[in-house]
Amino acid sequence: MLVAALLLVATPAAVAQAPPAEFWQSIVEHDYAVPEGADADALFAELSGLVSNPDPRWRDDFGYSISARWMYSKAAVSPAAMRTAMQRWLGNLTRGIGETGNDGVIARSFSALNL
Repeated sequence: MLVAALLLVATPAAVAQAPPAEFWQSIVEHDYAVPEGADADALFAELSGLVSNPDPRWRDDFGYSISARWMYSKAAVSPAAMRTAMQRWLGNLTRGIGETGNDGVIARSFSALNL
């Protein structure tokens, strides 16, 4: 019974897919406007997790640039969503210190930048 439930949860339809690069690029190209009908807070939660992405396009162009504009210029993100992201970024400040071969330094650096 438990295995059947786990299989149901793990089906592709049940697993949320992150938006593709074209989605984020469209936001950039449209002056960082939140897409019509989109949940800015949910998208912002996705963006806040890109601080450790090793690909600069995802981390810098999408994760940082869109987040910064939505927080400061556009005021598109709720205070609750910003607090949640802030907690995530604060937690990243000590992530992977002293370790090698991982994305810790990237996560720390871009978390500090976002804060």
